[in-house]
Amino acid sequence: MEDHSVPQKLDAEELVKRYEVYAEIMGRQRDRKDKNDSDEHPVYKQAAFSLLWFYRNLAQPGSLNLLSQAFLGDEGAQLQLSFGEAPEASFSDALLEGKYPLNASQRRAIARALKSDISLIQGPPGTGKTEVILNLASCIIGRGKNVAVVANNGKAIDNITEKISGWRKHPDQAGPNQRRLVESYARLGGKDARKEWVAGHQDAPDAIRFRTGVKKYDGAVLPNKVFARYGGGGWEPHVHAADFLKRYPFITSTIHSFKKCFTDGDAFQFDYVVMDEASQCNPLLGLVAMSSAKHLVLVGDVEQLPPIYSSDSNRAIAREIRARGLTMVDDQRFSLRDDERDNGMSILVSAQRALSKQPVPHTFLDEHYRCHPGIIGFCNEFVYKPDGNELQVKTIDYDKSVEMPIRVRWFEGNYCERYIPQKVVDGKLVDAWDIEGIVGGGGGDQGEPPRSGKGTGEPQRAARDDENDTKNEGERRREREQTEEDARKLSRCNSRQIEIFMHEEWPQLCERLAHEEGLSACVLSPYRGVLEALQNRLRLDGSISDDAMGMEGSGGADPTVPHIPTFTIHKSQGQEFDIVYLLPGEDGSWEWPWTEAKALINVAVSRAKCELVIITSTALMSEETQAALVGEHRVVGPAENMKDELSDEERAKRNERERFLQKLVDYARDHNDPARTPGCVEGFPASDYAFGFHRSRMRSVFDSVPLLRKESFSKASSPEIAVENALRSARLDERGLEVGINVPLSSFISSCALRERWEALPEAARPEIGIEELEKFLDGESHFDFTICDRETRRLLLAIEVDGSMHRGPQGRVTESTMGSALKDVVQQRRRDRAKDALAQVMGARTLVDNSRYALNAAGVDAPTFTLLRLPTSGVTACEFEEFKVGDETRFVTVEELLDDQLERGSQVEPGHVLTAPAGEGERPFTRKRLASISALIRRWKEEGGPDTELFSHLSSAKANLLLAEAGYLEGEPKDWHVTVLGERAGIEETREWFDNAKKGASMQTMIRYADEAEKVVKRVLAEALRGGQ
Repeated sequence: MEDHSVPQKLDAEELVKRYEVYAEIMGRQRDRKDKNDSDEHPVYKQAAFSLLWFYRNLAQPGSLNLLSQAFLGDEGAQLQLSFGEAPEASFSDALLEGKYPLNASQRRAIARALKSDISLIQGPPGTGKTEVILNLASCIIGRGKNVAVVANNGKAIDNITEKISGWRKHPDQAGPNQRRLVESYARLGGKDARKEWVAGHQDAPDAIRFRTGVKKYDGAVLPNKVFARYGGGGWEPHVHAADFLKRYPFITSTIHSFKKCFTDGDAFQFDYVVMDEASQCNPLLGLVAMSSAKHLVLVGDVEQLPPIYSSDSNRAIAREIRARGLTMVDDQRFSLRDDERDNGMSILVSAQRALSKQPVPHTFLDEHYRCHPGIIGFCNEFVYKPDGNELQVKTIDYDKSVEMPIRVRWFEGNYCERYIPQKVVDGKLVDAWDIEGIVGGGGGDQGEPPRSGKGTGEPQRAARDDENDTKNEGERRREREQTEEDARKLSRCNSRQIEIFMHEEWPQLCERLAHEEGLSACVLSPYRGVLEALQNRLRLDGSISDDAMGMEGSGGADPTVPHIPTFTIHKSQGQEFDIVYLLPGEDGSWEWPWTEAKALINVAVSRAKCELVIITSTALMSEETQAALVGEHRVVGPAENMKDELSDEERAKRNERERFLQKLVDYARDHNDPARTPGCVEGFPASDYAFGFHRSRMRSVFDSVPLLRKESFSKASSPEIAVENALRSARLDERGLEVGINVPLSSFISSCALRERWEALPEAARPEIGIEELEKFLDGESHFDFTICDRETRRLLLAIEVDGSMHRGPQGRVTESTMGSALKDVVQQRRRDRAKDALAQVMGARTLVDNSRYALNAAGVDAPTFTLLRLPTSGVTACEFEEFKVGDETRFVTVEELLDDQLERGSQVEPGHVLTAPAGEGERPFTRKRLASISALIRRWKEEGGPDTELFSHLSSAKANLLLAEAGYLEGEPKDWHVTVLGERAGIEETREWFDNAKKGASMQTMIRYADEAEKVVKRVLAEALRGGQ
């Protein structure tokens, strides 16, 4: 931990006043508004651990204990603090028995904690923090004192309880000090935890038998009437702390329930309070524990996950603070946001800064015992050494034949999308949310038909009577409100990572789990959506039971508790696993890439004891490593995250400080690339052994989308350009075939012919959408993205739809205020998709949801008039064309194979049902305008060199637009430019595109784009204007 000078002093009373507001806002339960409150002035109930009660009743600076006053800046209190180091001889007899004695840094941490009013212990992963805490507790008990170990989540408490439970089960194998610790221990906490303790200690004296199991508190008066409104439930009315601690001097509890464990818990002072995972606890909560301690020990690691302090919470607090005439806490000793680390503020960092003038002892636990040296070596080299702390790797049991047990399974492309949760029902995936219910079931606009009655032209109506309508209205509203609340927490998913795991990692892992007893594995991702989708895939696969799978890290009642979503496969004890699969995320352009942050990568890597597998895109690697894997021409530069909010200098600093996934991949490369490390095993760029770099067998037409976006700067059109390029490479013209782009459906069938075919279908074979809606959709602007026809006969063989991410989830940055419209866009797109599929069904087509052979076999049409192939850009497809086929891959069917199959099956189609393109339709040129932004053009001119390079070196897109407006090619004003007639003639166009804005969110906006023919004109006009201004 670095030394900090004390910032400008903040008055303790003013700080507590602000903390009270923070506690009120952060403790709100928004879905439990009191029924008597008005909408204009709602008063929300508080969570059961109500911090608000503490700050309203106990946190006045004059009534706080010595440690709290010193922390809040009272210099007199600070001078009274005592620090020291107990002689080892004074506590060595109380240390716990065990196979391995404590190391020097662990003993030093205990010695300092025993003798100091406050001490800090930094314990990196695998350095024995729990062992230190248990030994410290034993030493405290040995001195006749009491100790409470607290944390802001139950996981830390679980680790202690598991250790003690092991000694309790096998007392004959435990030593005297271990048995004494077992007999002294009580796991307390919330009402349910205390009730569980009572159930296991029926012989406890009446004076220490908790009453939380009964409905009434025997007439006991709670400490303050404010509980009646702000959640004081669960306070123990009967047991006094001193009475209980005489028999059980070692307790554990979550901080939220800490003061409620005893009837006098609001005022009782423990001899020692040890706060585990203090680096995950913010000062607001940390002060609660501190106020109950005569001696405080903060144990954690500032290089692991910090507390969560979200921008949503920050905005809500800021609004309330302003409304009360106050200002936010920006003092970097006490703020809930650590500006230096760009994270939430932990009590560990806060205490160090607040007491920086005092000799507070800080002990770094420097011996690591968990991971293979090749794995923890990354954390040591890139996380701890730069701060002057070096781990000594003392892992005993590991595979010494492998230097670096890290496998990088890589692919190209960016397949991360918004994820609307799904669930498995009757062997199929369905949406877990009724998103159509959120935005309303209406529709019927042109091109957006609603669901309608099967076999008729009338909308489908549910058979409900008026009484049932009235009864269910409230339920439907509540369900809609709950879904809207869930929608605000939309996660993301990367289906390409899941497909690679299922087909290239899971078969081998499944085999190992069956034959290697005790093997544990988990999958980590910053996105819960990835893990939920993976769990669904494994359920559909059926090769592992639900009992063997588990989702962890969903967070508890405290919204500040950090976590990495963890999907366990055969769970292990604690938070370490033999094999860890890391599926890193890809962040939106409106946010900083938090999924690559140092703390998150550090925690993820250090959970792997034996093997680490990274499934990632080259887009998340350094440019040098990308070039070595795929060539210079396929390098994707770093995304310009938060483009509108960060200077180039600040972005460069953050890249160096936080792009830790790149550092991890480069670390693996260094130990597998003989060019970098002579004599190492050759595992880069391609490996022949289990570890090193392995390219995924999944190659897709959409792998090139990031490159096309870089070139064209158009997110929406890039996937279609990728398919167009592949169609061109397939040389279909040599087979007598012709490709059409954006061909209207009405080119192949009229409304009259559509109705005739509809009426000829048996009722059971008709789609659910009525004929009137289909006719309206046909007459609208509906089209196929691509069509392939026989050049001579004009017969339609194959239609291709490129389903971008907007077909599956909201686009760009989605806030609480924009969620409704974002979901409405998804619903409308899905309605259009259903209408197009229904049209194709009536036209006699077989529709494939993707190009998997499973989809082909499930199509179920023996003699289709044509094939409608949907190609989702989500990463579930591969080998869409022969050029992307790898080896004997048989899971996917290529476009070329589909054409051959359609030609064969199509021969069975009745002549009257054959669909043909009208004369001239296929003669349109097989080309799509390539449209670039002005910034992309300027970047290209700077890179290509030439006499005008210097001229464009300082030209911004904003200035270029102004110059083009002066020249008559644009009109309007900044942020609202439009193309003039002169501009249109030059090849400048207006397009409607999704645009991500860090401040305004995502929306459809009018963008100015430049076709190839416009580039020469625009370059000349700008060059002349710039020369004239010199």
